[in-house]
Amino acid sequence: MGSSEQLVVALDLTCGQYVCMPTDPADPRVQELRAKSFSGDRTLVCALCYAERDRRVSVVVKARVAGQRRPHFAHPSGCAPPEGRHNPETMWHLTSKSMLAAWARRQPGVVDVRNEVWLPNHERRADVHMVFADGHKVAIEIQGYPLSDAEWVNRHRDYQHNGVVDVWLWRPDIRPHRIVLSDGDPRQQLWTFDPDQQSVTLFVGAPHRTLWPDPATQDDIFHRVRHLPPCMHDELIPLRCSLDELTLTSQGIPIPTALKEELAVEFVHENNRVLRSSEQDHDPDKRTHWTESVSSFGEKVVSPAKPRPSIDMAAITQLHWIELQNRFMNVGHVIAYEDAPQLRRPNAKQQLVQCIHCGQQLSSRTVADDIPTCASQSTAIPNSDQSRRAHTQPFSVQPRPTAKTSRRTTPSAPTQAQSTSRRQVPDQEQLSLFSL
Repeated sequence: MGSSEQLVVALDLTCGQYVCMPTDPADPRVQELRAKSFSGDRTLVCALCYAERDRRVSVVVKARVAGQRRPHFAHPSGCAPPEGRHNPETMWHLTSKSMLAAWARRQPGVVDVRNEVWLPNHERRADVHMVFADGHKVAIEIQGYPLSDAEWVNRHRDYQHNGVVDVWLWRPDIRPHRIVLSDGDPRQQLWTFDPDQQSVTLFVGAPHRTLWPDPATQDDIFHRVRHLPPCMHDELIPLRCSLDELTLTSQGIPIPTALKEELAVEFVHENNRVLRSSEQDHDPDKRTHWTESVSSFGEKVVSPAKPRPSIDMAAITQLHWIELQNRFMNVGHVIAYEDAPQLRRPNAKQQLVQCIHCGQQLSSRTVADDIPTCASQSTAIPNSDQSRRAHTQPFSVQPRPTAKTSRRTTPSAPTQAQSTSRRQVPDQEQLSLFSL
């Protein structure tokens, strides 16, 4: 038999407050209750007999160490109600009020906790009424039977008009009252209370199973995972926590921190997954770059950054080739530019030029540090004027004599077709502009 079906709450006439029986029979408070019970001064009476039948029935303390049943109160012989026991729903309501009032007294900032407090105009009576040090008021309604939507709306509005934040805890075995979610106030959630386990259950919305638009909005992603508050037609997922894990503030009962962080992580993971999936669907070959930012939950959210420019490897290879040629000329070599006219990118994989003085060859695979000094430099070092002219004037290559042409014969002037077909030799100063 659970505590909601046992009499675990009594009324202390000396202070006018409900008293809850400790769960541990070895608790020192058990002996204090015995002193006020039927075997003591009889100031501890059955709260339900007092409220329903206006009778002061002293209770008997039942608490046996290592017993099979939890400590509870009982009626003396011949003093039980006509049915032998009180209504279970009424007992659940009374037990819940007592436990929640004791819990509220332990919360920081609470200066006054009372049961059955009327609103100023006697419109409603709060089951547990709390006043905070800053003057804010909170009421906990412990609802053990179903309400119509109109009844709940009227009660909720009465609390709002009187400046009282109302929190509703429902009996676990009744249907969820989704009308609570229609208010749009995040302080209103679907809570149930189990006094047997001293636990509270919060219902969260299950992930939606629908077709999503592309691209998905943040609201769509929010509903792809478990979410709070639930939507009106959501499948509900119960999440239980101990009453001691909850806190009470002037705005009601906030969502437990551990649960909030868990839901935030699920949202962040789904958000990142959608971003990556969306980009892959639009351009599978595109390499994505991601940046991190902080979400409203305090978690890191990965989002796509500006796309980085693509790398032209052919251009990098050509710039490296030009740099090698500059290094080749800096150590005294003179390139026959007929080998590389206009510095065009050759189609061949390996590029090759040759010094017109020593015949040293340079390829695109040559290591820059391995380029030797021109052999002609070691035999005859030109003066500064000649060296300067050698590096500032373009080199012209004379055509090789054929068998029919004598070396002493002055070559004829080139025809128009030959002059147009010969490519212009670039200036070496212009070539140095291509160096990295």
